[in-house]
Amino acid sequence: TKTIGGANRTIVCLGLNPEIQGSATGGGNSVGLKTQTLPITLLFSTPLKNVRNERTAEALPNGTEFPLTWKQPESLIISFDTP
Repeated sequence: TKTIGGANRTIVCLGLNPEIQGSATGGGNSVGLKTQTLPITLLFSTPLKNVRNERTAEALPNGTEFPLTWKQPESLIISFDTP
């Protein structure tokens, strides 16, 4: 929960933890990075208000179900008024 503009907001992030490989001579790079775009639906048990996709600045409708598109190499970030 974070206070933004005087309102308490909850921030939810969805991300993928890529596999990292290294060796004695260096490395530490991600391997087989996923690049797909997937349809996902976030479900919440209580209705959310003033929902916003923080990556696209899109205002989403109030509710409990949010169909979204997730680009796997990026984090999907939404925020909403803290209930």
